[in-house]
Amino acid sequence: KRIGGDFMAKAEGQHIGLHLDMALEPVLVNGDPQRLYQVIGNVLGNALRHTPPHGNIRIQLSVDAQTLILEIGDSGPGFTPEALSRAFERFYRSPDRGRQSGGSGLGLALSRSLVEAHGGRIELFNNPSGACVRITLETILEEL
Repeated sequence: KRIGGDFMAKAEGQHIGLHLDMALEPVLVNGDPQRLYQVIGNVLGNALRHTPPHGNIRIQLSVDAQTLILEIGDSGPGFTPEALSRAFERFYRSPDRGRQSGGSGLGLALSRSLVEAHGGRIELFNNPSGACVRITLETILEEL
């Protein structure tokens, strides 16, 4: 919720709808909050960069058994086949991003390392409306 709020003004400034679809109850994961925020911020920043004005970004958080599933999907053009296979490589930039657009090409490579360091997984895919990034992490069961 915090990161959605942090990016809401930027989305509104770009005329992009940012929709949060969160689990009703709090979900606990074991991890470094700053590093996980960094991962989600990177993915959300990419979604904002590739979503056209009047498009939408959806952040969906759900829990399946003992797994947290976070999906950030946008209504942009989606990933090219090359980007789907190479996006996690260090210094990779998709063909539509030139040097003038900024960035080092390390964002998704770093995000993958951080998610894997937390015992999770990050995946990229296209859905009918655009691109989607899925992050899965193990949840902590609260003691009763």
